[in-house]
Amino acid sequence: MNVIKLPVMRLYKRNNGAYYVEIRRGQSKSLKTKDKLLAQRLFKQIEKEALLGRLIQVDRKAHISIEDFSNEYVAHREKNKASNTTRLDQEALDKFADFLGGTTLINVISRKQCDEFINHLRKNALKPTTINIAIRHLKAAFKKAVEWEYIDKTPWEYVKQLKLKDTLPRECNKQEIEGLLSAISIQEDRELILTYLYTAGRRTEIARLQWQDFRENHGEWMIHVRESKTKTRIIPLAKYLKELLFYRKKHIGPVFPSCYDHPKEVSKKFRKYADKAGLKNVKLHDMRHTSATFMLLKGVPLKIVSEILGHTTIKTTEIYTKLIAEHLRDAINTLTF
Repeated sequence: MNVIKLPVMRLYKRNNGAYYVEIRRGQSKSLKTKDKLLAQRLFKQIEKEALLGRLIQVDRKAHISIEDFSNEYVAHREKNKASNTTRLDQEALDKFADFLGGTTLINVISRKQCDEFINHLRKNALKPTTINIAIRHLKAAFKKAVEWEYIDKTPWEYVKQLKLKDTLPRECNKQEIEGLLSAISIQEDRELILTYLYTAGRRTEIARLQWQDFRENHGEWMIHVRESKTKTRIIPLAKYLKELLFYRKKHIGPVFPSCYDHPKEVSKKFRKYADKAGLKNVKLHDMRHTSATFMLLKGVPLKIVSEILGHTTIKTTEIYTKLIAEHLRDAINTLTF
């Protein structure tokens, strides 16, 4: 009688936290998970396969969990996406994993569970805008899971974003801006807020501005605004902003050291000064809206404003034309004869 000698296998965890199966001495396979219970289940399955004389394979497509996929996806995105983008990736995936359970396999997630997750967020009083951000990031994540052949079809494919009220962007008038600037006592903070106004930049773009982002080309100074790790947009440096900042210009380093590592702190600073100036319901992002509106009122073409703002489509910029219409209406109503 021929005796088939099966390899002595063992399950073990490496220093990186991932579980592996040693099939025979010197030959190991990663289970692609850091979850102990899932690793033990997979190990038992592999042992059964070995007893049946089948080829031992670890089919990643069949067992990657939402938690493990999240870690791998965010690590991949960190290579070429802005930190704020990957932060939103992580937050969306963490919320979804908490709702489903981190060990839930991504190939068993249904469209119904996606809908239930959205209802869960709504019950927790999250704003529709915040929920839509999560939906967008989850759609992108699961689309990548299809590309990586972890799943055949994304459960998020037909999930629609929530409908939002058609509200106009909040802009500040000249008097409000003057009041805001008067409330700022710290020079660097004043320069920071004025930089937002003179560039129409996003929070992280300006908070992480570096001196080497200012570049001269044939006598004209330009700002290379970094939208992500691989994408920049170039906008002219306003003459007043150059005079405001260049007295302390350096060759390299952050322009605003106090907030470079913590862009969220800018919003807190702004809120403090806005409260002091008596400006209610005004956010840092409204400085961007204000800049766009002022440029359009000065006759700057919509396409140019769209390029300065870094909008991927001019349709996004068109909402400001409604604000301009309001200004025109107010102007015509000043006529008295």
